[in-house]
Amino acid sequence: MQKTSLFICIGIFLVMAMVTENIGLWRQARVLKWDSAAYHVYLPALFIHNDLKHLAFYDTIGVHYDQSADVIAYGTHIHPETGYRVNKYPVGVSLFQLPLFLAVHTYALFKYPDSIDGYNPDYQRSVSYSTLIFVFLGLLALRRFLLFYLEDRFVWPVLLILGLGTNLYHYTHLIMA
Repeated sequence: MQKTSLFICIGIFLVMAMVTENIGLWRQARVLKWDSAAYHVYLPALFIHNDLKHLAFYDTIGVHYDQSADVIAYGTHIHPETGYRVNKYPVGVSLFQLPLFLAVHTYALFKYPDSIDGYNPDYQRSVSYSTLIFVFLGLLALRRFLLFYLEDRFVWPVLLILGLGTNLYHYTHLIMA
C-alpha cells in the first residue's frame, strides 16, 4: 500500500490551509504586494478594467492597497515608443490564479457589483488558495514521480521534509507578511 505518502500530502495541504486561514493576510489586503501584485495585474486588467495596454488603474490600486511602499505600478514601465505600460513579470502565474479568480469575480458581480477592483480581500484570498492548491498538486506530482523509483516508506519522509521543513512552507503562505 502506498497511502502514507498520500496522507502526508493531504496533511501538509491541511496544515498550510489552516495556517493561511488563521494568519489571514488576505483579510488585511496583504497578499497582493510587490511581486505578487505584478503577477496578478493581468487578471484585473483583462476581466475588470479592460486595460491590458496602459494599466491605468494600476497606479490608483497600488496606492489604495499600499502594494509597494513608494513605488507606483510596481513591476511595470512605460515603453517609450508605444506608450504602453509593459509588465516585466510573465503571465504564467496569472494563468494558475485564473480559475479561483473567475470564481471570486463571479461571486463579486452578485455581492458588490459597484466596487469590484480585483484586489479586495476576496480576490486576495483567491490568490492565497490558488497557491495552496498548486503546492498540493506539485506535491502529488512529486509523490507520483518518486513512487515510480522508490517505495512509499522512503517517499513520505521526503515529502514531509520538503513540505514542512523547507522554504516551501514559508513561501506558500507567509512570504506576503
